[in-house]
Amino acid sequence: MKCILTLLILTSLLFSCKGPEAQQNCLKENINALKDTAEYNSIRSAAKDTVTDWIDKNVQFYGHLDRESKWQIDSAVFFNEDNSRALLLLLEVYTTPDSKMDFVNMLAAEKKNGSWYFYTQGFPSIAFDRSNNKNQPYTFNQLSMVSREELMLGGYYKWKSCNVNYDYVNDWFNEPLEKYHQEYLKRRNKN
Repeated sequence: MKCILTLLILTSLLFSCKGPEAQQNCLKENINALKDTAEYNSIRSAAKDTVTDWIDKNVQFYGHLDRESKWQIDSAVFFNEDNSRALLLLLEVYTTPDSKMDFVNMLAAEKKNGSWYFYTQGFPSIAFDRSNNKNQPYTFNQLSMVSREELMLGGYYKWKSCNVNYDYVNDWFNEPLEKYHQEYLKRRNKN
């Protein structure tokens, strides 16, 4: 009886543990399930509009995007449990001839009174050195896959599983993000 129980536990652990590749597949399934929802489309549209507004206002670190790079909001949205907060990825591939790096910036989003608000102050960027890519620009897909894995391994999924750790998203909001972001915009607005 003890051997059977041990065998069942080991089999369960073997098939329930998910490595990075399996977690990527779980995330793809999650994205596909979300794609037709109003919440998913609303947040991605609002993120694109917000970044476009920052570009138009020439906000430092964003004003150059249309002149020096191609950019897009990644299709992955890392929601918290009630979809009131999320993390998104802004993918940037630089187009200037002397560019040596491409970037991914993390955006935080919070829904207040039915509208999405986005924050960047204090959130990490991931730099991709082109010398590690045969001195070629990275593709959006390459930037996306590596950045998604960073978030998944960073704690979005519980260890070696496809169970979402919603506290991972919520923990990014422990600081007064709105206040920090407003101060950032005041300092960084070049107009």
